[in-house]
Amino acid sequence: MEISERERLVQVEDRAKSNTKRLDEHDEQIKELNNVYLALTKVDDKVTNVEKDVTEIKSEIKKGKEQKRYEVG
Repeated sequence: MEISERERLVQVEDRAKSNTKRLDEHDEQIKELNNVYLALTKVDDKVTNVEKDVTEIKSEIKKGKEQKRYEVG
């Protein structure tokens, strides 16, 4: 039982349509993931800035406590 060229062509065209649809879906998912990546990058930058600010605040508080000890002592 041999498949005719016409039937094979139809099968190939159907497969091409299916593959194109899948690729389009994957392209959309890649775009969404890229947006998530950009958002996470921004959040990481902000967290880094907050970490630096907290470290600076803690250092200033520690200096203030030490200064009070010298003033009281």
